[in-house]
Amino acid sequence: MNKKQRTLNSIWIQQVEVIFKVIGLITMIGMTVPVFGQDDGSNTKKRVYTEKQPSSGSQKSIVQKQHAGKSLLPVKTAELGIFPAGCLNGGWISEQAEKLTDQRRLFEIINGEADKFIQEGFKTLHQLRIRHLDSAVEIQVELYDQGNLEGSLGLFSEYMSEMSEIRMFGEVVYLVTTSSAIGRKGRFFFRMTGSRESDFIRQKLEELAKTLAALPENEADRPLGYRIISRMGVDSRYITHQSKNVFQFDFAENFWFGNPDATKPARIFIHHEHTSEKLIDLYHQVLNEQRFDYRMIKQENTFSVLQHRFLNTWFGIGHKGLLIFGVENEVGEDKVLETLSLFNSNLSF
Repeated sequence: MNKKQRTLNSIWIQQVEVIFKVIGLITMIGMTVPVFGQDDGSNTKKRVYTEKQPSSGSQKSIVQKQHAGKSLLPVKTAELGIFPAGCLNGGWISEQAEKLTDQRRLFEIINGEADKFIQEGFKTLHQLRIRHLDSAVEIQVELYDQGNLEGSLGLFSEYMSEMSEIRMFGEVVYLVTTSSAIGRKGRFFFRMTGSRESDFIRQKLEELAKTLAALPENEADRPLGYRIISRMGVDSRYITHQSKNVFQFDFAENFWFGNPDATKPARIFIHHEHTSEKLIDLYHQVLNEQRFDYRMIKQENTFSVLQHRFLNTWFGIGHKGLLIFGVENEVGEDKVLETLSLFNSNLSF
C-alpha cells in the first residue's frame, strides 16, 4: 500500500468515526429526553423547588402524574372522604386518601404510639397526603377519630406546656410550627407534617387547621365535666382531660382540668362518678394520699382544704351529688374557698 492510499484510508476512517460519534450522540439524546420528561416522584428530594403562591393562571384544569408507568388523575374532592373540600384550596391536589379502622395496622403506621391512641379510645384513622402544584411540596395529614372529646383531649394534652402558643379557630384548638401542626376538634385529634420547614408550609398548615372546623361534631356529646369547666369561664384551649394516674394516683381516673388563668399554675378539676358509694370512696382515697405531702387546714362534711408541707401551695377538694371537684396549685386558702363556692353555684345534674 503506497503513501497516497494510506492517506486516503486514514481520511476515510476518520470520517466514519465522526459519523458513528454523531449517530451515538443523537441516540443518547433521544434516550435521555423522555427520562427527564417524566416525573415519577422518586427524584423529588434531588431537585430544588422555589416555593411560591400559585399565580391566577397557573391552576391546571387537568393534572396528571406519572407513576409506575400509569397516568393517574388526582383524587377528586368527592374522594376526600371525611376531609373538607377546602383542604385543596390554593393550588393543592390530593395524592392519597385512606381510611383505617384496624388496630393491628395502626401499630404498623405509628408503632410505639399505638398503645396510647388505643388507650384513649381510637376508632378510625383518616389519612390524606396533598401536594402543591407549583412548588411540589407535600403535607401529610393524620386525622384520628377517638370516639369522644375525652380521647382527643387526652392526646392533645400531652403536647401542651406553659410555653405552648395554643391557637383557636371556632372549635378547633391547635399548635403550629414551620413544618408541623397538631390539634383537636371535638372527638378528632389531628397532626400534620410538611415535607420541609418554611413559612409557606406554615401558612398552609394554619389554613388546614381552620378548614377542619367543618368536621362534624355533636354538641350533645360534650361531657358534663367539660361543660361545667367551660361554664366557669375557662377558655376551651386550656381544658384538658386525664384518663389515668390523676394526681399520680393509680386509682384516680377520668378527671377534667382547666386553667382559669393560663399565666398561673392553679388548675381546677372535676370528676363524674357513677354511684354515690364510689364517689365517697374516691374522695377519701384522694384525701388520705394527699396527707403524705399536705397538712389539713380545714375539713368539713363536703369539702377539705390542704396546704403543701414544702411548696406551700394549696389544694381544695369537695363533692356534691355524683361530682368531685376542686383546685390545685392555688396561692391561698381564700382562693381555694372561692373556687369551691364557684363550683357549687355552677353544678347541674
